[in-house]
Amino acid sequence: MRLNTIQQLAEEIFEKDPEYSVAFSVFEKWLSIEECQERLMCVAEVDTFEKWEKIKSRERQYIALLLELNFSYGIIFVNSEYEELQENIAFNDIFLLCSKHIMQDQKMLFYLKKQSVFILLKYDFTILIYGGVTDENFYRILKTCGFHQLPLLQ
Repeated sequence: MRLNTIQQLAEEIFEKDPEYSVAFSVFEKWLSIEECQERLMCVAEVDTFEKWEKIKSRERQYIALLLELNFSYGIIFVNSEYEELQENIAFNDIFLLCSKHIMQDQKMLFYLKKQSVFILLKYDFTILIYGGVTDENFYRILKTCGFHQLPLLQ
């Protein structure tokens, strides 16, 4: 897919919130508002070593996922803030992006080159997949990294 087409589709995902194909989460179900308030943690609430370890554990989970997806399919980071695409992402880039995602509660969008799908990392630890994934290895990677497939919301 051409880069300008990827940018156009990414813009649609950020602006129009189209229907996703599959959803995953670090949790085994969609969280209610109350559960989000209880289970999700912002940086301001990190006042113990245990809470810091919990955040770093989530960060490692996302780093492992993105590294594996990058190795298997090649990923492009879609930077909505600057309307640019970043290809050939190195470990340090993935580390910094995951830290930013976790610590600043930012949505992040990636495009998988060999699958032609978008992956949106949301602030509530859900991952939305846009486009059809035909490779079973993709689902194995998510499961191995500790993500659970969620039922589609109606």
